[in-house]
Amino acid sequence: MVTIPFRRPGSAPDVVCPITLAWSEVWAWLRDGMSQTWCDRFAASWARFLAAHAQEVRLSAEGVVLGLAEYLALRRVTVGIHHSIDAAERSRRFEVPAQVQANGLMRRLRDVAADAIAFMNDIHSLEREERRGDPHNLVTVLRRHRGYSRQAAIDEAVRMTVEQLDAYTRLESQIPVLCEELALTSDDRAAVEMGVEGIRNWIRGNYDWALTTGRYAAVKAGATATAESQGRGFVDDLLSPAAPDPHGHG
Repeated sequence: MVTIPFRRPGSAPDVVCPITLAWSEVWAWLRDGMSQTWCDRFAASWARFLAAHAQEVRLSAEGVVLGLAEYLALRRVTVGIHHSIDAAERSRRFEVPAQVQANGLMRRLRDVAADAIAFMNDIHSLEREERRGDPHNLVTVLRRHRGYSRQAAIDEAVRMTVEQLDAYTRLESQIPVLCEELALTSDDRAAVEMGVEGIRNWIRGNYDWALTTGRYAAVKAGATATAESQGRGFVDDLLSPAAPDPHGHG
């Protein structure tokens, strides 16, 4: 799955199975019409994402407990926002210029957005991950690392999220100055504006989805709840909205 975007277009994956064949097909569609620079950037973001998930699984299997700084560094990658931001360019057929992507301001903007999304995701998914006994959650890490109560850890996670959102807003306000410094053409500036809009939409879209998806519903019923409580794997329905609360709450 990692190497498919790095392979020569049209070549078969080394491991042939339904998921690699499906990803090969999706990747051929994604890369169509995009520059090699964009393809390489997406491939690198995608590779880091999958490698980080493999590391997370390995750490869990070995019973390794991460400190706060180590968790934050890993979570920034496992949230999967960097290749998602790259894919936003493909969705509207534009590319943020390479000199902007390489600039420290844009790199920081992407990282801060990833952190904000990761923190929000951890807050929304806390109950689900507590039921599963999954230690890879910001609130759980804060409780363990700083000795917070559950509510104090939630409050701190919310504060950290707001801090990242404020930082994002400040960084975004500096993008026009960067465009001036780089003397970008009007077309390139338009691409940068669309790129920033894509990042902003990911932040808001993640928040809206978390509030409506059934994945983070507070109450699970039947076999799914039993499987969660026993730590067994299960398949999430990521698209269907949460069932309405019969009591009208939330």
